[in-house]
This record gives sequence, structure tokens and C-alpha cells, in this order.
Amino acid sequence: MSDDSAVENAAFIEAETAWFQRVLERRFEEHAGKAVPADLPALLPPPPLPAEGLPPYASTVAELGLDDGERLLLILAFLPHFRPQALDPFFLENRPVGRRFTEFGGLAGSSHGGFLPTGETAMFLLAGGDAAARLRSRELFRPEHRLFSEGILELDHRHPEEPPLSAVLRLSPETLEGVVSGRPYEPPPSSEFPAQRLTTALEWEDLVLSPPSRKAVDEIHAWIRHEAKLMGEWHLDRRLKPG
Repeated sequence: MSDDSAVENAAFIEAETAWFQRVLERRFEEHAGKAVPADLPALLPPPPLPAEGLPPYASTVAELGLDDGERLLLILAFLPHFRPQALDPFFLENRPVGRRFTEFGGLAGSSHGGFLPTGETAMFLLAGGDAAARLRSRELFRPEHRLFSEGILELDHRHPEEPPLSAVLRLSPETLEGVVSGRPYEPPPSSEFPAQRLTTALEWEDLVLSPPSRKAVDEIHAWIRHEAKLMGEWHLDRRLKPG
């Protein structure tokens, strides 16, 4: 990423963060009884997208066609990586019971040390104390919603016996890399992914494999090139499962 692109991306993320903080401030005012409940983020719309030359974060928002509520989830999940202190207000103590407010959700990180938002945190921002708005907002957290079905966001259900919205809300590694740099994500080698990227000056035709291995690789290569046609135009998505 060039210096100019990084500056433009940072400027847009700063604007998105400032919008998030306005929404958060309003929800806290409502929570304290200092403001009447409002339909957020409709009352406080997000910043407009640049007319041209979209930086990576704005490009992700535009390509996905995110609405205001979806943008709020995206910036909430991104803030621990970019401006973790923006989430510190959620550590506010409920003095009568000597603990944090349950309705804020969230977890305290261990090595991170900051606030990690959960689905409940997102629900507080989306609906506040409005029960009807809360029920409507649950649609955003269904597994079939595109934010989760397309791997944009993840809910880390470490304790399946607990309420689903108690799960940590986080960006997928692919989305994080996309909004930061605009580049494809390359997973680092690990015990769970024991492979690494190889580069060479040789061409595909120079590859030497045994016939069975070559056939298997060619099948994978053909699938990569023709998946969209097979699953879309030929409607094989009705018969074949993803992967």
C-alpha cells in the first residue's frame, strides 16, 4: 500500500470511528435517562463514501453494499485492531452491583487487555433498550445473514451452552486484511495450516508430478477457473455443497 493510500484509508476509518463514537455516546445518554430512545443509526447516519478512489475500508463497504446497521457491526469488530481505547467506555461499572453492566456485553481481553465486543455489545448499539428494535436486530446475527455466511464477521461461540450473543464478535482474517491493505489474506504457517506460499520463476507447464497427483491438481485448477459457471449458470449449487 502506498503512503497516499494509507493516509486516505486512515482518514476514512477515522471518520467511521467518529461516527461510531457519536452512536455510542447517544446510547449511553439513553441508558442514563438523559435522552429518549432513538432509532440508531438512522438518526446519526454514517459518513458518505468518497465519490472516487475508494481506500480499502471504504471499498469493502461499497462492494458489500452495507447498510448503516451492518456498517456499525463492521466498525465495532474492527476497533480492537485500530482504536481499542474507543471501547473503554464499556468498562463502566454498575456501582449498585459492583460489576460491569450486563447489557453492554463484551469481554475483557487477556494479553490484549482491552474490551472485546460481543454480539450483545452490538445489540446495545443497534437497539439500546428498545425491545422491538432488539428483536428486529437479531436478523443481523442469523448464520444465513451475508455478514456471517460470506465470512465477513465471525461469532466465536466458545461456550455453546451460553446465550448466542455472548460470543465475541470479530472480523475474519480475510476481512481484516482487506479493510487494512486491500490485499488478499495469506494465512501464516501453523500447526492448523502446515503450508506456506512458494514463489518461482518457473511456469505452470514446468511442474513435474506423478500422473495421479497431476490429475488431482488439474481438477482443483479447473474448479477454481470454472466454479462460478458451474455453481451459477449451471445451477449445480442446488446439488453440490460448498467446498
